[in-house]
Amino acid sequence: MDIDQCRPVKRLAWTMEMSKPVPAQPGLLGTIREVEEGQVYYSPSRIPFQVIARGKHAQDCTIPMVIFTNLLPTPDQPQGVIWTLEESVFLSIYQEAL
Repeated sequence: MDIDQCRPVKRLAWTMEMSKPVPAQPGLLGTIREVEEGQVYYSPSRIPFQVIARGKHAQDCTIPMVIFTNLLPTPDQPQGVIWTLEESVFLSIYQEAL
């Protein structure tokens, strides 16, 4: 493991404030080019999720992680649940509005 990749990420300071309303039914969706904090992305079921922060995996800090929350309820969870995924998985599953 490269120690330079294990530097701490910035502290998490997060609120549910959004700069613009999120459409419940977005138009065209496309591949995410780069994950950005505060940006809204859509699941395969078109539920909007907002990225809260980017982090590191606790057991291997070379693995980038995405920390995000659902802006609408999912079929099995209420709105506002905190989720984490490896960044590579997030990029392959979620889409951004075009």
